[in-house]
Amino acid sequence: GCAEFVQRSQTFEGGIGGEPGNEAHGGYAFCALASLCILERHDAIDVNALVDWIAHRQMRLEGGYQGRTNKLVDACYAFWQGAIPAMLAKHFGISVPELPAEAVEAAAMSGSEDALDSGSFLQAQTRLQQYLLLCSQFREGGLRDKPEKSRDQYHTCYALSGLSVAQEGGKVVWGAASNKIKETDPVYNLEVSKLRAAMAYFRAQPAIASSVAQE
Repeated sequence: GCAEFVQRSQTFEGGIGGEPGNEAHGGYAFCALASLCILERHDAIDVNALVDWIAHRQMRLEGGYQGRTNKLVDACYAFWQGAIPAMLAKHFGISVPELPAEAVEAAAMSGSEDALDSGSFLQAQTRLQQYLLLCSQFREGGLRDKPEKSRDQYHTCYALSGLSVAQEGGKVVWGAASNKIKETDPVYNLEVSKLRAAMAYFRAQPAIASSVAQE
């Protein structure tokens, strides 16, 4: 089945490739984990190995994510890779303990941006937002892979999706309040209210009998 295929596609690094034997890659890892969340097959992979792999894909200097080991940061992976810690938190219960309010206040006074990252994902959520807003945003509009690249619709879409996920529903917003955007579901990459409406609609539809069952 699908979950077993995903299981066979997990690599020695801990990430997940497009098929068994392929290199671990951010896009495939996202699709694999999202599939397991939908199927509720949280037992299918070595989650600890995946956590180790994804933790090493966010680059310390830039704050953004690379798609594979030894590759450059790319803004689109703010979603493909950045959604993985969000799924791990929401569907696997793997998250960072919430910082006490006094610790956040002390960090603010000290100017430590790393300590200010009070989100619950296994991710430097503030640093990721800084990369997207300061390095990927094009002055005339749109977003790009990295500063020397041109803007395009693909990177604009996934950079904004990654920005939304990193903001954790408005819990962690770097910079001005106007930087906050609507919450995106990390599994479906849909704005949360739209996803809820779609799910409510389809749940209200009559069940479709399978041809196998009829036979």
